[in-house]
Amino acid sequence: MSSAILLVWHGSRDRRPHLAVSQLTTLVTRELSAIAPSSVTGNTLVLPLSPPIDSAALELASMPLEDSIVEFAQKAKAAGLKRVKICPLFLLSGIHVSEDIPDRVAKARSRLKGEIELELIPHLGSLGEMVKLLNAAFARIPAQNRILLAHGSRREYANQKIEEIAVKLNAIPAYWHVLPDLERQISHLVTGEQKTIAIQPYFLFTGGITDAIAQEIQRLQSKFPRTDLRLGQPLGATPELARLIRDWIDLCC
Repeated sequence: MSSAILLVWHGSRDRRPHLAVSQLTTLVTRELSAIAPSSVTGNTLVLPLSPPIDSAALELASMPLEDSIVEFAQKAKAAGLKRVKICPLFLLSGIHVSEDIPDRVAKARSRLKGEIELELIPHLGSLGEMVKLLNAAFARIPAQNRILLAHGSRREYANQKIEEIAVKLNAIPAYWHVLPDLERQISHLVTGEQKTIAIQPYFLFTGGITDAIAQEIQRLQSKFPRTDLRLGQPLGATPELARLIRDWIDLCC
């Protein structure tokens, strides 16, 4: 693979997502090393080397994203590589994916003046395999009904993808940032009989929003005492997610 890999995530003031991104980067590096080709020099087997890989944040970082891209690209060029693949670790195709990241990449590309190629690949949430990952997450919290809880976007096309995924999961969508929200969707499912509802957060990492979701679940559990609300965990820095990212990068190579 003649490409270096830069994983771009949102950024946070919370240290937990920073640690999770670091752990995920390590896991992805191992996965890419496992599929890198070996070579033989004389009678010596040269073990496969993974491509250079790092992460950078769009917001709340020590330097602007375009600076991080340029710095990483220059290191990749010095290592003899010809291309940097920029991989957005975003689940929704909202303004960050459709406008902000392409703008930062364009600024970095202009500064690099063609010294190395920058290739921006489709965001993580565009992968069809995400449904399998979410279905496995729902399987860990079995219930009669399912709600897929995403951040949500004011841009309808971004939420449409969530609705399509929810249908494949036999779930209904709810959004933290826009309507229909979690309370409205739970009210829609609740009837006079006792029910169980699995709520799977469609978020990558634990952070401030997932903490707030857990608190909201406690409030809603009191409001709907005959309903058992079962909250799942964010996708997290897991080997399963790392393998999905590996396949995503490999597919775009």
